[in-house]
Amino acid sequence: MTKNITLKAEYLYVDLGSLEHDGYNVLPEQNGHTGVDAAFHTLKAGLNYKF
Repeated sequence: MTKNITLKAEYLYVDLGSLEHDGYNVLPEQNGHTGVDAAFHTLKAGLNYKF
């Protein structure tokens, strides 16, 4: 931006896979099948001032 002020940005995507489980479940409409997808997005932004 200027001589003393800068901007930065960082984007990160992490996918840890998924987990599927067939077995006992409290909710009858799920028929004992449970699935979890472990993925997330992270966006970081920063403003720096140089002395």
